[in-house]
Amino acid sequence: MTGCESREPCVHRASHRIGVRHATGERIVYWHYCLCHFRAEMRRLDASTYFDVVDVGALS
Repeated sequence: MTGCESREPCVHRASHRIGVRHATGERIVYWHYCLCHFRAEMRRLDASTYFDVVDVGALS
């Protein structure tokens, strides 16, 4: 399991992933977050017009 990929410093392990696709592209990119940053990032992405969330999941 990887560490949290938040833009803010974080020492927690990633527990969730978000798969996003840029509105103009085909490629899906996965970002990994701890639970706290996962919730904040989902709110940010839901408001974004540049990214479409295509996959959300918990890491085992």
